[in-house]
Amino acid sequence: MTEQDKKYIEALEENAKILFADSDFYDVIETIGAEYAYKLAKCFSGGYIYIPKLETIQRAQRDKDIFYEVQQGRSYKNIAKKYGLSTRSVQGIVKKTLENLADRRKTEV
Repeated sequence: MTEQDKKYIEALEENAKILFADSDFYDVIETIGAEYAYKLAKCFSGGYIYIPKLETIQRAQRDKDIFYEVQQGRSYKNIAKKYGLSTRSVQGIVKKTLENLADRRKTEV
């Protein structure tokens, strides 16, 4: 991080409420802090980024965890009970994960 970047971050910290009081960017600064807000602005300046719903992120992590547990030899029944799902749902998650991995391998070749 350059000295100039540090100055901009410091200015954001001190003046965010004055500069961005009525904007979504102020909410970003308040939520993640001036340094990370600055990094976002620097990377995506003037553009739009899609931020998925939290439940989408949590579900993706759950599915990854389920797939890992299957690889470790845990039974579908035990995994289903642990996550409050049906055995069929766990099987579907594993199948979908395997398909996604196969698709990735095809595009990498």
